[in-house]
Amino acid sequence: MIRSEGGTAHAYQVDLCNREEIYETAKRVEEEVGKVTILVNNAGVMTGKRFLDCSDDAIRRTINVNAIAHLWTTKAFLPGMLERGQGHVVTIASLAGFWGINRLVDYCVSKFAVIGFDEALRIELKTDGHEGIKTTVVCPCFMDTRMTQGVKSPMLPILKPEYAVDKIMSGVLADQEMVFIPGYASLFLLLKAILPTHGLFKLLEIFGAGDTMKEFTGRTKKEL
Repeated sequence: MIRSEGGTAHAYQVDLCNREEIYETAKRVEEEVGKVTILVNNAGVMTGKRFLDCSDDAIRRTINVNAIAHLWTTKAFLPGMLERGQGHVVTIASLAGFWGINRLVDYCVSKFAVIGFDEALRIELKTDGHEGIKTTVVCPCFMDTRMTQGVKSPMLPILKPEYAVDKIMSGVLADQEMVFIPGYASLFLLLKAILPTHGLFKLLEIFGAGDTMKEFTGRTKKEL
């Protein structure tokens, strides 16, 4: 699509569970394309099973792809941004990084982690005086993709990717530090802050949030 509009595009394939492959690919990108000024950490996987039904390998894969890979990609490209004094690290997290969800224990762990990563990285960059390096963490609800097939969202809408992309781009261009999609989803964090734990659980029960993953199918094993 980029090339059809007269732009220049490059594609690289990398195993995000392989740190050395990430570093090697990053070097290729900088040699063949140039210094990277914006990094969007967007890859993600989802098991959608009860915690004890997730194999150790599946849990490890979720954490590696959804969280630890963010550290390696950022570590690979951040030095170039610091040299130029300009850059933007965009982290696609999830509302599941603030709100625990039934049958998404490993996924929630990974998203809690990257929200913390974004916050700590932002503070470190500002403390060290790197004002030209921005970070944005994006927290959407479920999106309508193959990864979320069968998911029900009784409390929030299932987002169309095009809508989410528009909101993400607007947030990045405005140097927003945190983007909620939809915006009113941030109100649920206020509820979490003021309600006692048992009250919050009752609210989730009323809205049927416990059935969110009941009919989840996701991608097939072959697709993954």
